[in-house]
Amino acid sequence: MKIAVFGAGAIGSFYAGRLIQSGEEVSIVARGRTRTAIAEKGLQIEGPGETVRVQARHVAEDAVEIGAVDLVLVAVKAWQIPAVAPILKPLVGPETRVLPLQNGVEAADQLADVLGREHVLNGMTKVIVRTLSPGHIEDLGFEPLIAAGELVGPPSTTRFSQWSLQPVVSDTESATCFG
Repeated sequence: MKIAVFGAGAIGSFYAGRLIQSGEEVSIVARGRTRTAIAEKGLQIEGPGETVRVQARHVAEDAVEIGAVDLVLVAVKAWQIPAVAPILKPLVGPETRVLPLQNGVEAADQLADVLGREHVLNGMTKVIVRTLSPGHIEDLGFEPLIAAGELVGPPSTTRFSQWSLQPVVSDTESATCFG
């Protein structure tokens, strides 16, 4: 399974690290000193009782360097989604799913307007993490959760188990954001 994480702040780095730890093939799109730090030192996640160090398959400044993947986790701030959506296009192939992990209710629709509704899931995460330095994340011990719902078609729990994620899958997109 090929996964790209777009945005390598606390949330993006945390999920990238955990997916790599579970054996997934993860590439990261990051900028500047964050990209440099992750490319040179990998990701480090400090959590209750453990410290994990992993290396991403590829760390790029531009999504074109990675190409189409199976899953894109979008881990930028909600206000950045309209500008980021067109930049994600090189990551999206015929079967790609794009999962935004922002607060708010507009991210999925904003992504779908650019990438197509068939590619976008509605999503959110609950996790308590913080960046200690680029690529160095502290997990404060809250059990991470990803909630996701299809914008098109029935819910798919199979897809998520293939991606080493344990989400709450909803049969409607609005239930994902509003519980």
